[in-house]
Amino acid sequence: TLLADLAQQLPDAPAIRAADRTGIVNLGAGADPNLRISIAQRRFFQESMVDAGLVIGLPQKSRINHGWALPLARQLRDARGEPAGVVYVDVDLDDFARTLASLNVGARGVIALFNSRGEVLMRGPDLPLLNEEEPVQLIAPEVLQAIASGKATAVVDSRSSIDHLERTLMLRKIGPYPAYISV
Repeated sequence: TLLADLAQQLPDAPAIRAADRTGIVNLGAGADPNLRISIAQRRFFQESMVDAGLVIGLPQKSRINHGWALPLARQLRDARGEPAGVVYVDVDLDDFARTLASLNVGARGVIALFNSRGEVLMRGPDLPLLNEEEPVQLIAPEVLQAIASGKATAVVDSRSSIDHLERTLMLRKIGPYPAYISV
């Protein structure tokens, strides 16, 4: 199959999976249609069924490999152009955290990935994951104002809503996607 061929060509890439319009994962690594694993109640699936663009989900435990993951998803359409399901990858959060940890941002430095709702998706130093799909919410007014401005970049002085340290942050929107990174 196409997905198996891609997996062989890109062995270190996250598994590509697909779910039908009811949310049953039926294609991709670890997917067994007989098990009828459903992602229908996951926010990324629900958003992808109504939004044709890239959807960046919330940190969650994978129902297939049971590791912490950040889903990236897009809507699949049928021959009539109607939503037919979702194709997605689960970015392994441990791998992502190791990448962030390798960057030297200083003793009090922090790198965070968050969405346009101000929900923290990943943070280094580590942000303990409390519950699936219940991210820490940014509340610093300066950061929220920078997001709302729609600008691609901003520099703000702000007190962290997570560790309460005062920092100067550089914020950057990640291309056309509903995600930001701050350092």
